[in-house]
Amino acid sequence: MTLTAPMKRAGWATRQIAFIGDTLSLTGQKVPELFIVDLPCHENGWKQAGDTPLTGTESTMPSPPLGVVQRRLTFTHQRVYPGLTNEPRHWVRSNPQATAIAFLMRDDNGVAQLWLISPQGGEPRQLTHHATGVQSAFKLASVG
Repeated sequence: MTLTAPMKRAGWATRQIAFIGDTLSLTGQKVPELFIVDLPCHENGWKQAGDTPLTGTESTMPSPPLGVVQRRLTFTHQRVYPGLTNEPRHWVRSNPQATAIAFLMRDDNGVAQLWLISPQGGEPRQLTHHATGVQSAFKLASVG
């Protein structure tokens, strides 16, 4: 999911991509969390190697380009039901103003609900409160 509203960071016009990525709990369990990456709009900004090669090596993973910044938005390891839900399978979405990212996460009863969070971070806000939960992927209306 790409946030289309450009932002300024250190003099660069940027775009953002939000995605679900796995983290590990203290017990070694995979916990899916929400991340966001700031991408420079200009091609040169995301083709410059940082401290290590972009392509990786035989012993290292590929590394992010110099102009790319990744941030974790959700921190759910301490919740009753940690992590974003993998079922139903879904893709995170932003509203048209790029001020909120929508995703599915279980509430304290274990029911999959729709949640919102700012691309700047903060606490997730539960949007739905259904007894049976969200059963499929979702799409936000073009008017927000």
